[in-house]
Amino acid sequence: MGVATCSGTWPYFPGQPLTSCQRVLHPSRPQPFSDFSYGLSTAGLFVEPTLKFGFCTIEKNGCSEWSTLFKKMLTNDTSWNSPDYDVVRQSDEKFGAEGKFSVFSDPFATRGVMIRDPLARFVSAFLDKCSGKNCENHHCAPRAWAGLPKGTPIAFKLAVEFMLSQGTPESPAKLEPHWRIQSEHCELSRRVGEYTVVGMMKKDTLARDATCIMDLAGLQRFNDRGPSEGNVPFWATSGEIADRAIGEHANKKAETDMGEEDVLKRLFTKEAAMKLIEHFKQDYDTFNLPVPGWVDNANGELYEIVPQDFCQTRLLTIDEATSDAYDEWDVLTLFGNSGYSS
Repeated sequence: MGVATCSGTWPYFPGQPLTSCQRVLHPSRPQPFSDFSYGLSTAGLFVEPTLKFGFCTIEKNGCSEWSTLFKKMLTNDTSWNSPDYDVVRQSDEKFGAEGKFSVFSDPFATRGVMIRDPLARFVSAFLDKCSGKNCENHHCAPRAWAGLPKGTPIAFKLAVEFMLSQGTPESPAKLEPHWRIQSEHCELSRRVGEYTVVGMMKKDTLARDATCIMDLAGLQRFNDRGPSEGNVPFWATSGEIADRAIGEHANKKAETDMGEEDVLKRLFTKEAAMKLIEHFKQDYDTFNLPVPGWVDNANGELYEIVPQDFCQTRLLTIDEATSDAYDEWDVLTLFGNSGYSS
């Protein structure tokens, strides 16, 4: 797939509402990176100056897949197929502020970020972090906020109340990364114009769009799972492998004809969705995100429900999914494994 073919229909950012990948026609001159250390709001920025490439990773936005690819780039080893969540720090130590400025000031460098609908990302964090690991996952910020002991199942309503209790945007900016608003990763609220590609992450288009970003960067050689796996494309196969594993291991009670929007409508009341949209206003403004059409039909039938086996059902891990590139961000998979469909 050539560069012109894969990105030829992408609109320019900012302009149209962000519903698909967009290219930045005239990126802004980079602000200094002297204060951009490996810290709370900057930890997700990976750069590889020799490859003229930079990318801001955001938890729940496919960061396992991207961290795997970054490791391939940093080690020049396509056989590396496991997420390395420390790879951004390794990049920071190796290239520092000078390397970041080099990538962001290079007119020929590719700098990308994948954004996700904030409400879908919030649901993904809730289902993954508050249901998984027998409800003992320490990343379940709502349970800790409510003072509930580990192992206690919670309703989605509590997660919404937790988030709304945080100031806007100051407190959400300081939250644990899975719950932190997206525009407070990599200082995106003031730097998004310095990127060359701003993508909208969706399950059905992620592999295609990620492949295109790598093509634009001239890094097709890293879209490869290495000789031991027949040099098959990393992006083209990771979703297929995960889907196959999900078919073998996932909760069979999940409703097969349900889509992501159906899940969101059942979890959210319209009032709760609109309050969170206002709470996440910085994200919607920074990325020119539209209000999802499903919100008007949200019924909240599961808003206050705590499934009986919410803590007992076991989420797939990366190893169990047989794909090191599989990330637990898909709402449908998480929903089907969290007891709601029983």
